[in-house]
Amino acid sequence: MRVELSEKNVLVEQLLSPADRPRLVFERWGQIPAGHPVARPIAPTVVGQFLQNGFHFINDGGAAHEVMVEPFKFEDFEAKSSVVTRIGQEGGFALVWVAQPLHLQSAHSPGMWDLQGALALADAHAHPLGMYQPDYSVRVVVVYRDGNSVWYRTTATLVYIRSQRRLEFRDITHEKGSPTRPL
Repeated sequence: MRVELSEKNVLVEQLLSPADRPRLVFERWGQIPAGHPVARPIAPTVVGQFLQNGFHFINDGGAAHEVMVEPFKFEDFEAKSSVVTRIGQEGGFALVWVAQPLHLQSAHSPGMWDLQGALALADAHAHPLGMYQPDYSVRVVVVYRDGNSVWYRTTATLVYIRSQRRLEFRDITHEKGSPTRPL
């Protein structure tokens, strides 16, 4: 009976965490790839510069399906994402935009595609006088499933590095699969 139970536990473990499971890794924040079907140029005469930005991913495993960056909040802002149908071993991209509250919409506010600018504003608000304050960070999560409909989650810390005026992903962790979509 114990052997049979042990064998079933091994089978469940293999189904929930197969060797070829997808393992998405946050690579960087940046411009939409030029060949992306929804890429919109800044202007008709400008080549290679696009309006949209988002997260670039590396995939260290099998294909990931229904990929979505969970909405995340920082100060008065909230960032949202579209669902990506599939990210294979070649990696992929997810659009990420900033939904701005009405009281922050002005000529001086960052645009919806300027996550870096919004994080810089959030940093200035959180550390108004601080020359030697820690870098501003927020937790980001992407959920996705494999071909067997087992769900996974990758979490990272997105850091705005004030001194370099850039974004970086740190502390990336992966959670094992679940047969139900993570909430």
